[in-house]
Amino acid sequence: MDSQLYSQIVSFIWGIADDCLRDIYVRGKYRDVILPMTVIRQRIRHSHIKASLRVNITMIELYWSIGADIVKQQAEAKWGSGVIKQLSKELKKELPDIEGFSETNLRYMKRFYIFYNQQHTIQRQVGAILDKTTKTADHLVNNK
Repeated sequence: MDSQLYSQIVSFIWGIADDCLRDIYVRGKYRDVILPMTVIRQRIRHSHIKASLRVNITMIELYWSIGADIVKQQAEAKWGSGVIKQLSKELKKELPDIEGFSETNLRYMKRFYIFYNQQHTIQRQVGAILDKTTKTADHLVNNK
């Protein structure tokens, strides 16, 4: 940032401080007021970001579990192929203020679960193979 832009920003901030704090605080006391206000604003913003992240995590977990329920129920033949459409209708009826449970989104949840569940399964299988390979290699090394 060049010094001219920096000076403009500083002047702008002090101008706001003069307008907001005139007659309340003496100019020499601005730092005692502005710094704590800045810290409070940063804490509020930080908390909002953390809350948003937690909401996102919770929603991802919800979508995962709905996808898992659909897959499991269809696999056990308790639900037929039209269940997603019916589930969407029922959710919209029961929860009219909550969006995101269209037939398309429910299919996405099912795909999300299937894809990442397969990835997890593959990782476990690879881990088991590596574990066996390591044990075999250790056995061969120790028996020589």
